[in-house]
Amino acid sequence: MKRNILSILVCLVSFTAFTQDKPSEINQTYLKFLPSNMDPNDIRPSDIPSEQVLQQMGLSSEEISEAMDFKYNRGINSESDTPFNLIENQKNKSKSFYNNMGVKEDENKVEFPPSKIYGQDIFRTNDLSFFQQSTSENPPSNYEIGPSDQFSIAVWGNSDYTAVVTVDEKGYISPSGFGRIYVKGLTFEQAKSLIRKKLGMNNSEMDISLVYSRVILVNIVGEVYNPGSYAIPAINTAFNALMAAKGPTQIGSVRNIFIKRDGKVVDSLDVYEFLFNPSEHTDIYLQDGDYILVSAATNLVEIKGEVNRPYTYEVKSSDNMDDVIAFAGGYTTESSQNIITLKRFEDGKLLVHDVHKKDLHTTNLNAADEIIVNKIQRKTSNFITVQGTVGVQGDYEFFQGEKISDLLKRANCLNEYLYKEHAYILRLNSDRSRTTITVNLSSALDNSNSKDNITLKEYDIVNVISTDDFQDDYIVSVFGSVRKSGDLIYGSGLKLEDVIELSGGIKQEASGSRIEISRVLEVNSGSIIPKSSVVLVAEINTDLSLKEEYNNFDLQANDQIFVRKNPDYQEPIHVVVDGEVMYPGTYSLVSEGDRISDIIERCGGLTDNAFLEGVKLYRRTKVMSK
Repeated sequence: MKRNILSILVCLVSFTAFTQDKPSEINQTYLKFLPSNMDPNDIRPSDIPSEQVLQQMGLSSEEISEAMDFKYNRGINSESDTPFNLIENQKNKSKSFYNNMGVKEDENKVEFPPSKIYGQDIFRTNDLSFFQQSTSENPPSNYEIGPSDQFSIAVWGNSDYTAVVTVDEKGYISPSGFGRIYVKGLTFEQAKSLIRKKLGMNNSEMDISLVYSRVILVNIVGEVYNPGSYAIPAINTAFNALMAAKGPTQIGSVRNIFIKRDGKVVDSLDVYEFLFNPSEHTDIYLQDGDYILVSAATNLVEIKGEVNRPYTYEVKSSDNMDDVIAFAGGYTTESSQNIITLKRFEDGKLLVHDVHKKDLHTTNLNAADEIIVNKIQRKTSNFITVQGTVGVQGDYEFFQGEKISDLLKRANCLNEYLYKEHAYILRLNSDRSRTTITVNLSSALDNSNSKDNITLKEYDIVNVISTDDFQDDYIVSVFGSVRKSGDLIYGSGLKLEDVIELSGGIKQEASGSRIEISRVLEVNSGSIIPKSSVVLVAEINTDLSLKEEYNNFDLQANDQIFVRKNPDYQEPIHVVVDGEVMYPGTYSLVSEGDRISDIIERCGGLTDNAFLEGVKLYRRTKVMSK
């Protein structure tokens, strides 16, 4: 089955490739910018000027969009003109085909091990662009021109001229009517300037763009994951080219990457210059047959502790400790920066050195050095603390010479709730112990020069008290036959009638019963333990009311009110009768002496189908708790 699917796939890909080779018709709406002597049937995508030129020539956005579609999707200069793109296009078609057929395509996804040196991961995470197309409107100004590059030249105004010219093997372009112009080895900016000068069309607008970048073969070798030869557009820099090989291996260098041409090293690449100093980084463009050699990393140092990016970094002989700290993203906010620890192997021993901040830029590094940035001690200073139940508690800035009255004013403690008899200062001694100082706060507040208006010291803890701290929360408690038993907050003037209403009223089961009120009596001179005593017994009427004298009984704090249930009150008892009786259902017992026969009689008696010997009685004898 899989072999058949693969055969169909080959046929479909071949058919797709054939249909793509068939030229499509170009819309006539944007032919007006072409010279009158140009045959529309001979137009190539590379003949279309850039989008900026078309805008300047007055074309609408729809016409420009259609022109750009034609420019980049038809003819020999489409995005499928490089070997890399042909392979990618076929992969995409294959993947789409398998998805449409409902067959899962095998994908061998490479999972790279974690990088050991900072900078290696950037080549494996698609953080860099790799130019797969050979078409480009805006190559960098320092792009070096070579054979097979193509220029689009458009002139309008007093003169009318459009051409696409290709750099030949000898390095020349030959615009019709202007002779040969040697551009090989020039930068893109230099080539444009030279072409403008040679064409010399005064009082006309001119646009020169690179519409096709030649394909070159580059060899990437050494400590890379995918060494080999790669056919890539020349617009890629050496940095971009490394993307194809997935960058350095775990031991591959990111600082010593060499470009070799004709057997000689012509340039070198430093990833850290690109990452940390991009304004000084110069792009390196490759030539056909160049080698990119990634050597093994040698000088590695590790930085730990309070830096933003602790990692292992590759260093050069010119790098110092300041540089590595910069590589690591600088210090964190909790770093101790005055002295940095440097661990280094010397004569077979691991030694520890203190490097002062002023010496960091002069301290060079050796292989296997370890830099440690220590963390500052998180010890808060220059504060005093306000505690208690008045004002705003917390830490406050310490001011030399400040007195306790000033601090309490800052903390909003001077209000009607402040207990002015005493405040307490807990003071830290030189041996880290604490001493408690009692302050007559009333005196301190009345007279700023009073000895009680103590001058505060750093780390003092000032504890102030609220008059509410001396107040008890008084309650009365209600038990028994009320709808909402429990505790109620007591206030002076609370009466028995009020408590009954707040408790939801008396239940029917207390009808004809009574209420008892228990109270803790004052301690008399002959006893040290207070005793409880019943101070009121109030009869409950059958309509659940009380006599007026009982309703107006004044309660005291901590009184306990018991609403008794009438001992003669019984909850209705129900029985269920089922089966062969005239009126099965639920019945209540009329008296304690009710028998089965009495209940059956109330059910209308037995039916004709009743079996007397088969009567059963089910009774709950014990409730099992779960």
